[in-house]
Amino acid sequence: MSLVMIKKVVASIEARMTSTRLPGKVLLPCVGKPILELLVERVKRSKVIHKIVVATTENRTDDVIVECAKKLGIGYFRGSEEDVVSRVTKAMTAENADIVVQLTGDNPLLDPQIIDRMVKIYLANDIDYISNKLVRSYPIGLDVQVASLDVLRESLMIAKDKPQHEHLFLSVYENPKKFKLFNLLSEPELCRPDLRWTMDTEQDYEFICAIYKHFYMKNKNFTSLDVIKYLDTHPEIAAINKNVVQRSAR
Repeated sequence: MSLVMIKKVVASIEARMTSTRLPGKVLLPCVGKPILELLVERVKRSKVIHKIVVATTENRTDDVIVECAKKLGIGYFRGSEEDVVSRVTKAMTAENADIVVQLTGDNPLLDPQIIDRMVKIYLANDIDYISNKLVRSYPIGLDVQVASLDVLRESLMIAKDKPQHEHLFLSVYENPKKFKLFNLLSEPELCRPDLRWTMDTEQDYEFICAIYKHFYMKNKNFTSLDVIKYLDTHPEIAAINKNVVQRSAR
């Protein structure tokens, strides 16, 4: 029996309606469905994730996110808006997770194959944390972080300032002497850190919708490589949001 079958792997999707740059972005419509539903469809294709949980806030404005989660047949948890690490830690504790796969609701092009690869690497090696964002090679928006629930709990205990409470695992990868870190670099064909596939602004939303309108009705299982090939032959699509500046944790 594989380690993936023995360990309970739970995906946490952080989502809220009060985004500052693009309010309500996770439920904006695209190809007739809310962005969150499109993301969940892709995460459900993972072969290693046992459960998906939307970690949202206790704000009444996020009642609609809870209703969406119920409709999609996935779990949900409500916690602090400001202390995201506390919210996700409580959500994963409630699920009795062994392994936490951290995702965000504004990345609707997430790749289930990348998720699976990272979880398998994590389970097969003596490491505390793995991500593909410490040294960026994949397009922005394919970000995944994986660690055990124990490491997540420890990250909350040692979080010392506001950013380390707002950004999951920041207190882990800012302490490389304390934790064993691993960064996954992409395959050469997916090494495109110049591309922006996340959704923080109106331009990002326009870009995401352009991708889904091209692929979704023909092939719901389109891959990251499919998107890269399309953008390389349609530079005007990649140009939609190329000037948007990515926010950093600090």
